[in-house]
Amino acid sequence: MRRRWISGAVLVLSALAVWELGVLITEAPEYLLPAPSAVVGALLSDPGRFLPAAGVTLGQALAGLALGGAMGLLMAAAITFWAHLEQGVMSLALLIKSTPIIAVAPILTIWMGFG
Repeated sequence: MRRRWISGAVLVLSALAVWELGVLITEAPEYLLPAPSAVVGALLSDPGRFLPAAGVTLGQALAGLALGGAMGLLMAAAITFWAHLEQGVMSLALLIKSTPIIAVAPILTIWMGFG
């Protein structure tokens, strides 16, 4: 168990080091790709600045989790009580599962916009 934790930590630290070096080597502008050290520096310099946004994000994530869980529970109950509904739902699930995300992303962008 300890070995897994260590290998995971090494992987994360390696990814951060590669990110930091990539930003330094390419001299990418900070507004385009900030270095991990700049992100940590901004968080440590004024943590209160980010707390309201973190609260909003947490609230939206929890609301999405609750809504998704409720919808899943309702759909499971409907499929359980109406057996003929299962075939349609399974067909739709297979269609969604077999469609690559890269094909869906442009459609979602067109429907929902960039904002």
